[in-house]
Amino acid sequence: MRPGNELQVLLAHMRPELEPGRYAFVALPPGTGLDPAHVVASIREPEGLSVVVEERIARELGLQVAFTAAWITLRVQSDLAAVGFTAAFSRALGQAGISCNVVAGVRHDHLFVPFDQARQALDALDDLSRSAGAANRVEPFRPHRADRDPDAGAHQELRQEPAMDRVTGLGGIFFRARDPEALRAWYRTHLGIDVQSWGGTAFRWVDGNDVPIGGTTVWSIGGGESFAPGTASFMVNYRVADLDGLLALLREEGCEVIDASGPSEFGKFGWVLDPEGNKIELWQPPEGR
Repeated sequence: MRPGNELQVLLAHMRPELEPGRYAFVALPPGTGLDPAHVVASIREPEGLSVVVEERIARELGLQVAFTAAWITLRVQSDLAAVGFTAAFSRALGQAGISCNVVAGVRHDHLFVPFDQARQALDALDDLSRSAGAANRVEPFRPHRADRDPDAGAHQELRQEPAMDRVTGLGGIFFRARDPEALRAWYRTHLGIDVQSWGGTAFRWVDGNDVPIGGTTVWSIGGGESFAPGTASFMVNYRVADLDGLLALLREEGCEVIDASGPSEFGKFGWVLDPEGNKIELWQPPEGR
């Protein structure tokens, strides 16, 4: 996905995420045996090298911690030449009484805020993002390429396109088991789930009077052969309205789309990995299901 530089679009799609751990800003004395793989960020100053590392690494090396921080990544892919983006989110944090140290990567902006104010910082950033979207009616966006010409993208502006339905509901949940038969038996015996011969069951949707309303949520236990390359012990299936359109949009937004199946009597399926490697199944049901 091409980096964005349109301020309101960037703000509306920041998607701030808190990275796990505590991070320390330290001045690195010459000769310190610090593994470069442990360095999160660094800058050379006239007085010496400043680095950001996990706090536990700094403590293990006996380094003096100048600032203990939480690390927030803005998941929107921003252009390094974008004007006003850093100023906007820094101002929002400042108005909330939160200091902010920014490190710009090639793809994302990374914010280091006081560790004990991480939650407030996320709230302030979320408020800014919602305000930007509401004030400007910013919808999910795609880079516009004139006639899909691969050479036309360098100087194209991001444009807003009509919003599309993405996930519309929960289609099912699938468990990976070391012993599928034994696990199915446990759920059947202890939770009363009517596990069928194919390894699961389909919970029918009903209204307040228990009248079926035309949908199901599948629950299944298996060996997990279809989970790869995901590493989790479960996979969630989400219902979508337009599988092809959504997969195309996810690719343009830089997501790792795995594959898609052709139409079948059960509908159409596609798969994408989330940032932590969980495989997600997207399902466009047949009409009326």
